[in-house]
Amino acid sequence: MRLHRLGANTPAKNWTPAFTVPRGIAPNRAKVGRKNTSIMSYYPTLKGEPRMEGLHRYFHANMATILDARFEVTAWTAATVPTNCEWRGGLFEFTPDFHVLEGQERHSIRLIRKGSARSEIRAERHAAVDRAYREVGERLVVVTEDELAADVRLPAANELFYNRMRDIPRGMPEILVDEFSGTCPTTLGELHAVMGGGDLAWVQLLCLVALGYVHASLDGGLDDRTPVHAVHELGYRR
Repeated sequence: MRLHRLGANTPAKNWTPAFTVPRGIAPNRAKVGRKNTSIMSYYPTLKGEPRMEGLHRYFHANMATILDARFEVTAWTAATVPTNCEWRGGLFEFTPDFHVLEGQERHSIRLIRKGSARSEIRAERHAAVDRAYREVGERLVVVTEDELAADVRLPAANELFYNRMRDIPRGMPEILVDEFSGTCPTTLGELHAVMGGGDLAWVQLLCLVALGYVHASLDGGLDDRTPVHAVHELGYRR
């Protein structure tokens, strides 16, 4: 079965059925061996209204997971709108892969897949796109597939994703808010001790982080030394 972001364990990384070719129909030689990465997949986001975000490439799920895990990101969507850009005396439409809201700042993200050819024409077009975004006071962030895979926040974001469906004790967010205002724990390890320690308390704590009750920085990974900036009675789904 194919990898997906629905949280279910799959027995294999990929499953490709063997389709038979009817007699008299020859395969398209130009497409033999070509890898198609444009299959729509879906990501169940916690930011905003309950919905499934449609992602056009499988590796885009890595960015979706990071955006969902980062507390600083208040909203994001892959349902993007194009921007008109001037280039060589004409106009062309550029459509980013994500729109992101961090606090009061809006920016867009373009993901470049592995193996994309570089050329002077592409560089000129990217410069035109960058100018168009700056003219309207927004920012375009370009990330390659390799850079995304190497992002230190990705393993932490994946761990939060797979722990966000855990059961947490009733009233635990309120208890942690009181503890945070009193003793001011500064790391996940200290909050873990407040919850009684042990493996169960740790996965429950990760669930609280994933759901937005605990504001933890993912810039250095996810462990007992991860900084905690705030604890909230209400999570992302208020």
